Amino acid sequence: MDKSKLCDRSCPHCTRFLLCLEAMLQVAEELAMEQSIEAAIQEALGPKNGGISFNPNG
Repeated sequence: MDKSKLCDRSCPHCTRFLLCLEAMLQVAEELAMEQSIEAAIQEALGPKNGGISFNPNG
């Protein structure tokens, strides 16, 4: 097998793809973080109806 024909991932096509992949991963991480923050806020606020849960019997 001719090793010179193998891609070493440093060709323009691959570097562009890897940069794009890296950017997509970063966006996905930011979105996941935002969503978990939102979920934490929702959890802290109580039920999904948006109000703070108040249980007079508790």
